[in-house]
Amino acid sequence: MTASNTELDIQNLTVSFTANGREVTAVNGISYKLNSGETLAVVGESGSGKTVSALSLLRLIPQPPGRIVSGKVLFRGRDLLALGDDALRAVRGNDIGMVFQEPMTSLNPVLTIGEQIVETLYAHRNIATPEAREVAIALLRQVEIPSPQSRWKCYPHELSGGQRQRAMIAMALACDPGILIADEPTTALDVLVQAQILEFLQRVQQERNMSVLLITHDLGLVANSAQRALIMYAGEIVETGPVRDLFSKPRHPYTMGLIESIPRPGTKARRKRFHEMKGSVPALGSLPSGCPFHPRCPSAQQKCETEKPTLEAIEPDRQVACWYPND
Repeated sequence: MTASNTELDIQNLTVSFTANGREVTAVNGISYKLNSGETLAVVGESGSGKTVSALSLLRLIPQPPGRIVSGKVLFRGRDLLALGDDALRAVRGNDIGMVFQEPMTSLNPVLTIGEQIVETLYAHRNIATPEAREVAIALLRQVEIPSPQSRWKCYPHELSGGQRQRAMIAMALACDPGILIADEPTTALDVLVQAQILEFLQRVQQERNMSVLLITHDLGLVANSAQRALIMYAGEIVETGPVRDLFSKPRHPYTMGLIESIPRPGTKARRKRFHEMKGSVPALGSLPSGCPFHPRCPSAQQKCETEKPTLEAIEPDRQVACWYPND
């Protein structure tokens, strides 16, 4: 990809949190680009830093205890981390929309769904109340909420989980953003609703040529919707590449472990023992020396325990942070 079609350029982003008087690093010097019209997935277990990194792009982490230590987030040439509050508010929800992980806590419980969509329109558009109401109803219809003329008057608790998530997506799309950040957009939804929401997002992306940054732990979601992926572990990117290549030839042992942990239907899969990675993501304040993955890695050697690998290009469009990448 050339620089001309880069929508977001994240450079050396580092984020820390202070707890009990101690500062720990949650995101450690990550860099990547989101290109025009593509879906880029950021993948990792809970505690890997993927959500913190996404919230930091729009300075949405609580400060304090959070702190953006260093880095740049270039959106069409402007550094979002250097903008004033008013300028940044003009970007949030207008140029960059966000679907948060848990709609029940992200939506205002004392405002109707329609009021919250209209509020977004008022913030970024010079629009009259009757027109804003019609736009809100049209958005609810677009995200396939049944009976939008009546549902727009509902409060969040009166909607199902899937409908709340659709309402969040409608709010995020209200001002026709060029970028949509979707943080675990199908978590806690049943499989049918997940598929419907995923299909809808893909359709909207194609219609609007929108860029999507998909934050997820679900590799099945990645396989069906993203073109490229970043694999995060302990606050760092450990592997990047086209999704097709990552699935067919994972190079980092962590990526391989995630892929092997996906349940697969079929007779042979039922007979085979379910693969499970030992251990868990280390606490931010007690990272191991050397490679942070080495205590869980089946291929770890002595060098992995003492020397930390850096993210290096191993082939075109592929990077990996591993001393002994899988062949």
